[in-house]
Amino acid sequence: MDRLPLVLIFLLPVIGCRSDTDLVAPIYAGKIAGHIRLYDDFGRQLTNSAGVSVTTAGGSIYTISDSLGFWTLCNVPTGIYDVTFSKQGYLKEKRFSIQFVGGAILYLNEIYLAQIPTVSVTSLSGITVDSNRTIEFQGTLSSSDSLGRSIAFLFCRQAPVTSTLFHYIFYESVYTFSSSTTFNSTVQFFDYYYPRYRIRRGDTLFVVAYPRSRGAAGGLVFNPASYEYEFDNPTVGFSNVITVVVP
Repeated sequence: MDRLPLVLIFLLPVIGCRSDTDLVAPIYAGKIAGHIRLYDDFGRQLTNSAGVSVTTAGGSIYTISDSLGFWTLCNVPTGIYDVTFSKQGYLKEKRFSIQFVGGAILYLNEIYLAQIPTVSVTSLSGITVDSNRTIEFQGTLSSSDSLGRSIAFLFCRQAPVTSTLFHYIFYESVYTFSSSTTFNSTVQFFDYYYPRYRIRRGDTLFVVAYPRSRGAAGGLVFNPASYEYEFDNPTVGFSNVITVVVP
């Protein structure tokens, strides 16, 4: 009998602390940090990586990278963020759906920004070869490059508006070794392409192409929310948008 009040004393505080607000995760501020490397149009890493703007969606939280390429977003509340990395003259990069629990520092994987290519694709055509499940591309560059270029072909479901952000379902890059202003490239469609990219033989797709900067991808950003890629670099011009038939 003497022990019963003691038991009640220990139980009552535990029962009394239970409330609906205890089920809601607290919001803690913290930091998101990382490192950026800048590359020129020839794929050479630059020694100065200062001046890259790092912003969350809407620009409510932002910072600038230092000369060594380090950056830190401060006072970031708990949440899910899209982070954009941009600098004038460079291809924009993004990281989507970053889950931040707060209360500490979250370090992102290294970011690479490449200069916008000085060479452009001035003409482009494509022929579908069903027997080989390939599309054979031919095109012309604005100027020759003795070291060659990596040509990126962006396959879209709808005709892209090249003056703004557009989405594409996949891309293929083919390296050209020719120093000529013309190029011939072949993109082969493998069996796994059809279910992976949700396409069927006979579908019509839109294609644009641009010569990528060597040494870093740049501009080829996958968005897991839409399950498509984004090209959000309106300063990069495309003079040709063509249609092709999926082989």
